[in-house]
Amino acid sequence: MNSRQRRVRAIELSLTPKQVVVVWLRNALQAGTFKEGARHAPPYRGTIANAVYNT
Repeated sequence: MNSRQRRVRAIELSLTPKQVVVVWLRNALQAGTFKEGARHAPPYRGTIANAVYNT
């Protein structure tokens, strides 16, 4: 793992659940659909985002 990946990983681990959802939604919008966005994120993020979206 290179230094950039380590920094990104450290930042991702420090995000709050709300921030994780915002990042996931941004990625999904950039991908075009929620389904495509979910393919680029670990499954637990998709589960969190869908739970927030459904409420």
